[in-house]
Amino acid sequence: MDTQHSPSLFKEAFRLSYKGRVTRLQYFVGVIIAWIIWSPINFIVLNIAKGIIETGKLTNDATVVVTVFSFITVFTLFMFMNSFIIIRRLHDLGKPAWWYVFATIPILNSIVFLVLLLLRGTVGINVYGEDPLKGKVMPNDVMVSQVITQLKSTKIQRSNRNVQTIQVEAPLETVFDICIKTLEKIPAKVLKSDKTHGVIVAKTHMSLRSFGEKISVNLNKLTENSTQVQISSKSLVPTTIINSGENQDNVTRIAASLNGIFKDS
Repeated sequence: MDTQHSPSLFKEAFRLSYKGRVTRLQYFVGVIIAWIIWSPINFIVLNIAKGIIETGKLTNDATVVVTVFSFITVFTLFMFMNSFIIIRRLHDLGKPAWWYVFATIPILNSIVFLVLLLLRGTVGINVYGEDPLKGKVMPNDVMVSQVITQLKSTKIQRSNRNVQTIQVEAPLETVFDICIKTLEKIPAKVLKSDKTHGVIVAKTHMSLRSFGEKISVNLNKLTENSTQVQISSKSLVPTTIINSGENQDNVTRIAASLNGIFKDS
């Protein structure tokens, strides 16, 4: 989280203005202070309302009015006290003040709180003012950036179609039969088997690790005793982002099977 000197933290927490920007830590301190101030006020107002209701002198309608009015009063007070720090935090993220509406909606306001607490603001000057961090990159921002980069790398590596091309010193017919047997051991169901054109298409079943993969094997006759084999595997579900390496495993098993049998040929 951002680091700031204590005077700056408390100054921003008590500053009743919608202009400017605040850091995550200043925002957090501001919310805590508002909560500390609001809690006893809330206690006093609600207890006064409770005392009035318990006198028994009010009609049912009046009791409802007092209860609702008390709740609205304390809630409005709390949101008003928080509005200054929340809007300045939104400004730090480059968002307009009207986004504050989302912070007043039950359940959604909890998500807003976490977003404002965790996201780094705009680096450098934006339309709402200077960067309160003066362009500093905090250690946790570096860590978050590294995690996001790693996730993107994993997504590209694991979700894309995995392809490998090898050359086997054996007749196409023989290589074709070995590929069929290997697919059955994976296990995979052969959907298409065309030895004339050197095409095999199979799919694996859904498991706890994946929704299944489509495996394609294309064989190209180079000579009477030499065959080029292209093996590919991709997820059956197009929207799959990350799998557990099944595509690579499928390709590796077929390639290893062929290399293992014919490596000494």
